[in-house]
Amino acid sequence: MAIRYATDEEAKRTNGTGRIATMSVTFDKLVRTFGVPNSIGDQYKVEAEWLLVDELEYIAFTIYEYKQGLKYDPDGFNKPVTDITEWHIGGRKEFMKKIVKIVGDALGDVIIEQDD
Repeated sequence: MAIRYATDEEAKRTNGTGRIATMSVTFDKLVRTFGVPNSIGDQYKVEAEWLLVDELEYIAFTIYEYKQGLKYDPDGFNKPVTDITEWHIGGRKEFMKKIVKIVGDALGDVIIEQDD
């Protein structure tokens, strides 16, 4: 697999990106595939995030939970990050198909729903 943590400089390339897809996958499977999250997000709307780079395509992207963690819990229904199964993939729209393929290939049997 040619995916690795983004360096600080590479992580800057994820600034201004948005959600391009969603997927149902366990936290444990994400950790087994990509390692522990290397960003804690803003600790409100995002508590766990991977800032990643595909070394073959040199495309930066993110995987993150959004408004599902305990710190963003206006209704009292949210879960610990380790129990979350709905994750977002973030990146630049022009690379959406490549990023979805990269993540899909890495995770295997996970269904990824690409945004329009």
